Amino acid sequence: MMAAMATARVRMGPRCAQALWRMPWLPVFLSLAAAAAAAAAEQQVPLVLWSSDRDLWAPAADTHEGHITSDLQLSTYLDPALELGPRNVLLFLQDKLSIEDFTAYGGVFGNKQDSAFSNLENALDLAPSSLVLPAVDWYAVSTLTTYLQEKLGASPLHVDLATLRELKLNASLPALLLIRLPYTASSGLMAPREVLTDEVIGQVLSTLKSEDVPYTAALTAVRPSRVARD
Repeated sequence: MMAAMATARVRMGPRCAQALWRMPWLPVFLSLAAAAAAAAAEQQVPLVLWSSDRDLWAPAADTHEGHITSDLQLSTYLDPALELGPRNVLLFLQDKLSIEDFTAYGGVFGNKQDSAFSNLENALDLAPSSLVLPAVDWYAVSTLTTYLQEKLGASPLHVDLATLRELKLNASLPALLLIRLPYTASSGLMAPREVLTDEVIGQVLSTLKSEDVPYTAALTAVRPSRVARD
């Protein structure tokens, strides 16, 4: 009896498979699923972190080309900085940005005068702690503001240069400042300094420096700019 049932199950396997493949919607469904998976694989953006405090991050061992930082991995980088570092956190959120932007529009052969990121590069050079994650999963970035809010216990405050100068930040009180950086798109070639509103970064950091406010900053984007590699 058991042998007969086992034989019947074995025979049902190929028949069920053939029946499924006869369903007209299945190939379309699988194609859409494959396309969605491919699209998700492309949704990675860089994340740049720096802080006025020292020794917040060890060198990341898994940031090699091709590695995608997940939300869980990102939390292992952020948690120590949020728990031990400054309570003032800046989130510079670009509309579009890819790691290729830094290659295409950064200073050529170390000439930072040609760089579209001179203020950012200067901030990283001077920061006691910094970390660059070339490719972070889109889900991790999409939930970053909420994650920071929960860890700091502070609601995000959307600020520009004018409102930032009016704020009185306190080193002991948590603050989450969100600064949006528009990506300038054009039909032709962009001037390098149009890629990232780098001047805004410089002005924000200068304001904090003048007030002697300790901070941790993060720069990332809502979606990749998809700048092609040369």
